[in-house]
Amino acid sequence: MKINFLYTFDTIFVETQTMHAKAKNQAPVKIDTFKVTSSNYWYFPVILGFAILILYGQTTSFDYCGDDVLVTTGNQYVKQGFGGIKKIFSHSYMHGYTAEADPLYRPMPLLTYAIEGQLFGFSPKTHHVWNIIYYIFCCISFYYFLKKLQFTHIISFAIALLFTIHPLHTEVVSNIKSRDEILAFLGLLIMLNAYFNQKQSLLWKCIGVFGFFIALLSKEIALSFIAIPLLIDHFSFKTDWKILAKKTVPYLVTLGFFLIIRFTIDLSNTDKLTLLENSLMQCNGIIDRFPTAFYILFKYLVLFIFPFNLSYDYSYNQIPIQSYFSFPFVLCLLAFIGMVYYVFKYFKTTPSLAIGALWFLITISITSNIIFLTGATMAERFMFTPSAGISIFIFAVFLTHHDKIPFSKKYQTILYAIVLVLFSISTYTRNKVWKNDKELFISGIQSAPESARTNMFYGRYFYNEAKPMTNIQQKSILLDSAILYYQKALRIYPKFHVAHHFLGWAYREKNMKNEEKIAYKNAYESDTSYYPALISLSIAELKQENFIEAIRLLEKSKTVNENSYDTNYNLGLAFRGNKQYQEAISSYLKAHQINPAREEPISQLIKIYRDDLNKLDSALYYNELIKKIKR
Repeated sequence: MKINFLYTFDTIFVETQTMHAKAKNQAPVKIDTFKVTSSNYWYFPVILGFAILILYGQTTSFDYCGDDVLVTTGNQYVKQGFGGIKKIFSHSYMHGYTAEADPLYRPMPLLTYAIEGQLFGFSPKTHHVWNIIYYIFCCISFYYFLKKLQFTHIISFAIALLFTIHPLHTEVVSNIKSRDEILAFLGLLIMLNAYFNQKQSLLWKCIGVFGFFIALLSKEIALSFIAIPLLIDHFSFKTDWKILAKKTVPYLVTLGFFLIIRFTIDLSNTDKLTLLENSLMQCNGIIDRFPTAFYILFKYLVLFIFPFNLSYDYSYNQIPIQSYFSFPFVLCLLAFIGMVYYVFKYFKTTPSLAIGALWFLITISITSNIIFLTGATMAERFMFTPSAGISIFIFAVFLTHHDKIPFSKKYQTILYAIVLVLFSISTYTRNKVWKNDKELFISGIQSAPESARTNMFYGRYFYNEAKPMTNIQQKSILLDSAILYYQKALRIYPKFHVAHHFLGWAYREKNMKNEEKIAYKNAYESDTSYYPALISLSIAELKQENFIEAIRLLEKSKTVNENSYDTNYNLGLAFRGNKQYQEAISSYLKAHQINPAREEPISQLIKIYRDDLNKLDSALYYNELIKKIKR
């Protein structure tokens, strides 16, 4: 069937009037524009998938970028493929990378990386391809859910298409590590499509519970998902609260089961959150941070409507702290009061107004910094699931006032098409930022020049460029640039321990030994739990054969983390240099126990037994062991 796209808004208008008529128990309006049936719209999901392939197909050639290494090549459990699945589910999120417990439990994204790597090879292309596939499932599932929400085919497609091409989602789809956001949203949509399926059989209830469980295993935002089907059921289908309470029981049981699993996992009690990650750390309690958190909420809404000048970083010092009397906060407050008034005024005739608004507020609550502080001041990836609610809300506003808009229906359609084109261009262009670390860091220094983190990462880019160079003059120029941006990061945030540490590395490459040691000491003094600075300082002492000082520093490092491979390995070097051979052997064996895949500790044991202790039988034993490691 051939449909003229310019007639779309005529149809939307008539269908909207029909919806309003049903709400008022009046006779439905006849649709005269053109006759349509559900079978005519099979191509809508195809268009959504095709749009994603056009916009995000380029990402399949992208490299690992940003924090991707934490969950892929640097994660020992993920690299084991099927063999690492048990450890993925029995440890915290970053344990496979850091060998330390952390407060997060997200096994589902790690599981997908491990399976993909086992079946298709561990490469950036593999994971980027699957990110696209999961995103296609998300957008198509969102379209089918919208139809269950009593939206028509065309309106459902219009909302889903806006969500699909929105530039705010580039970080989630183009950045491999953001798979957790995609899987959590996909789990939510499986849950919602099953919950509102007309056939309320046991099978569909199990599918709904399964989707919720996937979301819980993917990211903490899923804790808020349990409220969404209840509110939709109440506002859109007028279901009584008592019936809703019964329908909620399977999901509450699933949530309880998940929490039991989570409590059995060794998780860190603290997130080691600093002002660097979250600017709101400088506020005292919920009351003081409320104006800034509210300001950030409003900034999210503005970014959805005007998604330009996006940034991968909004950390210290990009978001200004607000007070109750600051103009931005007052303006945001008035805007939200107006939105609340508007929803209450019209939601009886257009229930989707309340659904969209509540979807946004509920799903953003976990990362809003209002209830509790999160690991970031603000992030575009936090808007992935909440933006679906805003998409619904915007179209609900349009449907409510469609007949009052002064433009003709033809020009309304053209305006919508222009928005889609502009957003698509922005999305396609923005994706290139995530091509590799170089592009990401350059974009960060342009979009967030006053961020301590973007300056540090830009300095890191120059350092990485300089390190392999053999041309001394060019290398020195690049290292000077790295030092310049490290120092700017430290001017913005003087206690930035990682920037101090990296500054020391840059001085090391320039053979500035005193400045190198001072930088490491500053890193440790900025954060006494940051033991890598002690390791680097001990290596500097080892190079100068100050073995006793190196041992002292590494023993201090062990008090912070006794299971650090680098600490134990370098302690072995220091003990051997000081001719404490038994202590060196113990340290090397400990390092081997921590990371059996590394050859260096065994090589050092061979040298001790062969060269220092003259025990050739032991040296031969470890020589056979290193052959096994290589195999």
